[in-house]
Amino acid sequence: MRIAVDAMGGDYAPLEIVKGAIEAAETTPDVEIILVGDEEAIKKVDGFKQLANVSINHVTGVISFNDDPVSRSRENTIAVCCNLVKEKKADAYVSAGHTGACMAAAVINWKKIAKIDRPAIPTPIPTPHGEVILIDAGATADCKPINLHQFAIMGAIYSERIFGRKNPRIGLLSNGTEDRKGNKLTLETFPLLKNSKLNFIGNVEGSSVFKNVCDVIVCDGFSGNIMLKSIESSCEMIMSTAKKIIGDMMAGAAKAGTGDPNSAGILKVIGDMQKRLDYAEYGGAPLLGVLGTCIISHGSSKAKAIRNAIGVAKKFVAERINETIEQDISKLF
Repeated sequence: MRIAVDAMGGDYAPLEIVKGAIEAAETTPDVEIILVGDEEAIKKVDGFKQLANVSINHVTGVISFNDDPVSRSRENTIAVCCNLVKEKKADAYVSAGHTGACMAAAVINWKKIAKIDRPAIPTPIPTPHGEVILIDAGATADCKPINLHQFAIMGAIYSERIFGRKNPRIGLLSNGTEDRKGNKLTLETFPLLKNSKLNFIGNVEGSSVFKNVCDVIVCDGFSGNIMLKSIESSCEMIMSTAKKIIGDMMAGAAKAGTGDPNSAGILKVIGDMQKRLDYAEYGGAPLLGVLGTCIISHGSSKAKAIRNAIGVAKKFVAERINETIEQDISKLF
């Protein structure tokens, strides 16, 4: 399997991107990594190795986070990655760069899956009951009811094939659980989902994410992206506060000359929680609805996230998710 990696996309590119790609190449020798970016800059990265399953596709152009996402130029890393997949020189690509540019390049250069009008990003949110898929997490900000219906279908297939949820429960994000709660978009989407072949359980609130109410939460990309970033920042705040409290307790016990026999266990629990809530553990999320595989990573991704994103790309291709969506979408409408 060949996976292209946008070496210049992201807040910590090329250093962390290249490090993560090299780690993936070392641990998965059956995968060929194609680093797309400035060859000189890539080779200067501390820890870069010219492994047998690593190659470089030299490109100097980069779309920054402040640039217009719709670039017709083929001389930038995202466009080149996209074209490598189109020409079947790569099976997938990973980028921590401009999400809008990844989506625009995919829509312009790849065909959309039949009966899918707009792409969507399904992002797993870790909960005590397993992962809940939030779709859309930021690909399509302005949606019509039919788009949310299509997102629900893609989210259901993704949840079942990747996370093993049989007949996943679908919830529609709204400001209340009552059938008549919501804005124009959710009110018009509700009957589409209710009359569909999906396992639709009704409206869900933001607080429902962690309560084992549903397996897939459907919303427009604008609301989903805000919700996702709010959850991420809340988790970071909880973990940093917990660490500070435990640290203060341990420091106080040490100063008083008394040991805290539970401190090691508490720190282990905190560490386990942090690992579970860390987006880097998931690496990235695919862009669904297009005939090609693009894994979009967080803009602040470091080596661990990129390594795991390459793993997501490998599994996505191996599970033939795009083909499954094409086959099943007519059955689920």
